[in-house]
Amino acid sequence: MADLARCLVLVFVFTAMDLVWCEQCLPGPFHKPQPSPETNQFHDCLSWRQDSCCWPNVTLELKVNRSINLYPGFRWDYCENLTPECERFIKNEECFYQCEPSLVHFGDPGYKGAVKAVPICANYCDAWFQACQTDKTCEPNWYSGFNVSNGRYYCPNNHVCQTFQDAYKNGEGLCNIMWGPSFYYEKSNKKCMVMEFNSSLSNPNMDVRPTAAPPSGASKDHISSLAMLQTIMLMNWL
Repeated sequence: MADLARCLVLVFVFTAMDLVWCEQCLPGPFHKPQPSPETNQFHDCLSWRQDSCCWPNVTLELKVNRSINLYPGFRWDYCENLTPECERFIKNEECFYQCEPSLVHFGDPGYKGAVKAVPICANYCDAWFQACQTDKTCEPNWYSGFNVSNGRYYCPNNHVCQTFQDAYKNGEGLCNIMWGPSFYYEKSNKKCMVMEFNSSLSNPNMDVRPTAAPPSGASKDHISSLAMLQTIMLMNWL
C-alpha cells in the first residue's frame, strides 16, 4: 500500500486534481520497485541517498566486499589490487547500475535487468581512464569476455594481464568497450550521465533519455555472460 501511495499521488488544489506518476526502477534482485530516499542508511553510493533504486544492504555489501557476493566469483582485481582511485570509479559504476532511477529508460530488451546504450559524459569517462590507466585487467570486455563455469567468473584461457592504457587507449575506449553495449562515450555534456555526483544537489541524470542510436564507435556486443547471470538471478528472485 505504501508503494502504491508513492506511485500514485493525488494532488487536490481547490477543484482541480493533478495525477502524478512516479518512476519505476530497473527490475533486478537488488533493485527496489520504485525509487525512495535512504538518507541516513546508506553505507556507500552516497550520491543516491536522497533518491535511490538500491537497498541499503547493497551499499553495505559494496563497501565491505565490493561486488563479490552480488555476482558470485566476479572480481574487480583478477590481475592485482586496484589503486584506490581506480577502485572508486569501478565501485561508482556498480552504484550507478544498482541505484540510478533513470536507468529504467535504458533497459535492454534482450536481457531483463540489463541496460543498453547509456550515454556517459566524456569528461567522466576521461577521468575514469586517467584514474585507472596504470591498473591492469585480464579482459577488456567485462560484460561478455569472462569465462563462466558453475556460476563463477574466470579470466579467458591464455589471458594476458594488460594495463587499462593498453586495453582501452583512452576514456572513449573505456566507456565504449568495458561494459559492452551498456554504455557509450557521449561528447555532449547536456545529453549524458555521470556515475557520481554531489548528493546535496539535484541528480544530473534525471532528464537524460535515450537517443535514436549510439555513435558507431560504441560496442554492439549482445552476448553477455554477466547479463545472462543477471537474468537468471532475476528469474530466481521472481
